[in-house]
This record gives sequence, structure tokens and C-alpha cells, in this order.
Amino acid sequence: LSRNSDFLNSLGSPSFSLCFTPDAGYMSFGEDDLAQGPLPVSIRPTGYYTLPVSRVHLGSVELQCLAYFNRGKGTVLDSGTTDTYLPADCARSFKTAWRAATGKDFSNTVQNIEHADFEKLPVLSFSLEGGQAFDIHPSSYMEPGKRLGEYVCRLYIDEKYGAIIGANGLAYKRVWFGSEQVAFEDSACQD
Repeated sequence: LSRNSDFLNSLGSPSFSLCFTPDAGYMSFGEDDLAQGPLPVSIRPTGYYTLPVSRVHLGSVELQCLAYFNRGKGTVLDSGTTDTYLPADCARSFKTAWRAATGKDFSNTVQNIEHADFEKLPVLSFSLEGGQAFDIHPSSYMEPGKRLGEYVCRLYIDEKYGAIIGANGLAYKRVWFGSEQVAFEDSACQD
């Protein structure tokens, strides 16, 4: 749903919240107690739910390409997009950080990963203006394959302008989308 959705505006309160995992979830319309939370994030006036990103880390390595996350539409939260897309101009920085964290080259092909190695995969963390962090854990960006121990990374480094945090990046979070703010918290989405 976009910020300018006629449907949302017809409800009298152009806001909604969602929470989902691969096995459970819900969506509700109107105000949410997250909206009253300690630090709702003001979004940029782009027509999208755009986060004000001030730093990006993959594991302990800061990506040296922040300007590309804020280019064009910026870094958008989009529950209607399945995967997460990072700026193409960050590919070198991202792949260097991935190699530093995992000891392996980055790939979007099926990989066999032992449980102990899966637990060591890096968190993709967006530091936001105002001090909050929006983290995407491996359990969200690695999709299980057909066989036990197989995974496919669903982070793509090919977005032309800005970045899109898709549904996989929103998994295991309760997210409230207001007309000018978003708020979020980690959740098992069982409510």
C-alpha cells in the first residue's frame, strides 16, 4: 500500500500495520500502539515509505556507499516486494564486507551451509537518523532450499536508485505505517 492509497484514506486513518514470518502473520488497518512507541521514524516525503538512512553495516563492516542508499527514492520499505534490493553502486563495498564476514564470495545461487556457519552470517543493519537501527537477520534474507542445509540469499545488489527493503526484510518485525511516520519492533508475529 502506498502512502497515497485511496483505500487507506477512505478508512479515516491512513495507516496500517503488518507482522509476518514464513508461518504466521497479520495485517490491521488504523492506529496501532506502535505509533505511540518511543521512537517512530519520520519518513521522507517521496510518496513511498522511505527511511532516513545515516549508515549501513554488514556485520561489523560499514558499507562505504551511503549516498547510494539515499539516491532517487531513497531506502524504501515495501511489503509488496518479495526480496531486498541494495544499490548496484554498492556492489563492491557489499561484496568486500560479505567476504570479510563469511570468508566466501557473495552469491545468489543455492549454497550448502552448515548450521554453525549459518549462525555466523552477518546482519544487514541500517542506522537511521534519530538513532534507531533497522536490522535484517540471516533468518530473513536466507531462504531455505529444497534440501536440508541448502539456502539462497535473497539480497540483491542491483537497484539502480536507492534501495528497497522488501517483505523478507520486514519478516519477524511488527511494522506500523502511518501517513508521515513508521515504527517497528522485532516480533514472532504470533498475536
